[in-house]
Amino acid sequence: MNFRRTTRLRLMKTAVLENPESDADAGSEAEGLFVQGLACLLHQQDFKGALEKFREARDLFEDPSEQAVCLIEESHIHSLLGRSDDAIEALRQARQLLPEERSELRGEASFVLARLLSGKADFDAALAQHFESKPYYEHRENLNLSDYFGFETWIQEKRADFQGWATAVHSLVTMNPDKLALNRIPPDNKRTRARCDGIVAGLDTLIETSDDLAAREWARALKAMTLYIARQPEDALAILGNIGPEHRNDFMDHLTGKCLLRLQRPEEALLLLERVAAERSYFDLSLDLAMVYEVLGKYEEALAYYQRLGELDPEQVLPIAREALLKDSLNDKVAAMEAYQRLTERDPKNRAALSRLALLNAELGRDEDALQWLNRALKGTGPEPTLLIARARVLLRQGELKMALRDGNRALELLEPLIVNRGEEVTVPAPGADDAPAPAGNPEAVGEARGRMAESATKLMAQGRLILAQIYHGMGRVDEAEEFVDYVLAELPENEEAQLLKGDCARAKGSPRDAADSYKNLIDQILCDTLLRDGLALSIEGRFSEALVKYRAAYEKFPRNWKVFYNAALAYTQLGEFDSAVKYLAIARKINKDVWAMVDDEAQFQHLRESELYERFHGEG
Repeated sequence: MNFRRTTRLRLMKTAVLENPESDADAGSEAEGLFVQGLACLLHQQDFKGALEKFREARDLFEDPSEQAVCLIEESHIHSLLGRSDDAIEALRQARQLLPEERSELRGEASFVLARLLSGKADFDAALAQHFESKPYYEHRENLNLSDYFGFETWIQEKRADFQGWATAVHSLVTMNPDKLALNRIPPDNKRTRARCDGIVAGLDTLIETSDDLAAREWARALKAMTLYIARQPEDALAILGNIGPEHRNDFMDHLTGKCLLRLQRPEEALLLLERVAAERSYFDLSLDLAMVYEVLGKYEEALAYYQRLGELDPEQVLPIAREALLKDSLNDKVAAMEAYQRLTERDPKNRAALSRLALLNAELGRDEDALQWLNRALKGTGPEPTLLIARARVLLRQGELKMALRDGNRALELLEPLIVNRGEEVTVPAPGADDAPAPAGNPEAVGEARGRMAESATKLMAQGRLILAQIYHGMGRVDEAEEFVDYVLAELPENEEAQLLKGDCARAKGSPRDAADSYKNLIDQILCDTLLRDGLALSIEGRFSEALVKYRAAYEKFPRNWKVFYNAALAYTQLGEFDSAVKYLAIARKINKDVWAMVDDEAQFQHLRESELYERFHGEG
């Protein structure tokens, strides 16, 4: 067998791949035909022509290894043409021609053969070929043994051999924990749940029947992993907590940390993850540490991790997405835009990133850039109300009133059925939202989710109507503008833009007194908000008595603003004056019936809630 000649054929393939015009220094007629076949296959997409050339070359080659190389190329063409049986037969012939010492070439044939057989659901034969393909994984630059064990776990799962599956996963975790990609788990749907149920059942059988304690404990850990993927972190944590210390490893500790994070116990998660990180470092572990730091409010540490991960593995978009969302939530809009832009460079069709980038440009008044991003985002998402309203606002600023009116009306058309149906038709979440969908079969959870969506759509509708009011006012259609303004003020009575426009409409209609009243209400609201902000700043510093001075000034001038009384009650609670706190909460509740629920959720009211006074106040409600 001529090793040099088969290596030469492989080099020819590389040369032709890089340069379609290359003749790759063909030294014989057979080599020339082989090169022509490569050109037909790789560049001209002439599959039938390529197949003919490879067959002619195979007939001229005398060395069995060279014939085998031709057969491997022929198998690729058969696969592309959908002739899997012919491809399998070509590969089997190639393996017969190759001697044992040609392990890499035999491995390549087995590598392709395993995938073809698995595609035909012949998983036993596929697994046998997969075991033969290991040398190919060891010698390829774009493959490694973690890929080998990853494919093995998939085949063993298909075969329902959970002993083999558990062994393969152990090898995979030992070699490359990132291959499990638990930070990129599949969506919660029927298919995922059915798959997880099947794995759990197989592992339960393995746990019951295995005589090896270490194997049983590892199977329990994998059951916990599967439950985590199935979004049952509490059950997963219970299993992990019962695995003895002599059988624990870094993977189990990392998984425990992930469960704790999912269960809103970040301090405990941080202790475990930092302990694992002291022993080893890999992508998913660093990503989880970054998310824990973020949850704990250690934003600098979180951002440092996200940025470093984005540089270490440019193919991964999740760290950049998390970085962008964090900067966005911290109101660092310029930095958030830069991160979103990097995200769109890596993932050009990322709808959330495109949408948020467009909206941030619009918010910052970068109208030309905003229009470009809005057009691009709308092309990717379709007519999405939030983006249409943002584009209408930009077009309004640019004086393109007819185009702005078109977008505003279209947004309202889309929002109307969402409100009428209490959100049943809402399909586009807010950019960056990563909450799991409401569990199927849970009417209460589904109802709550739809209610939130409907509420969001209602607020968005108010924004759309405000834009239309401004457009109509710009067109001189004052009656229509005022009609939309009244809609907005009914929904958002404290909206400053709407109050200002209400005054502008009154002035345009020749009603200076009504205009003056609107402007006065706006000025009063601004003054009230200023007093509230000053009082809140003093409360944050613990200067509650001084804060009350600000609140008293506010409620003397603005006796219908519930926030004044609510904040005063907070200050009195911190001073331990529960009588006064309850009195002001009662006033706030008369103005806004939702105050009761706010008090129940506010941590600063804890001591008040524990008092008899609050029980009486609660009972009166």
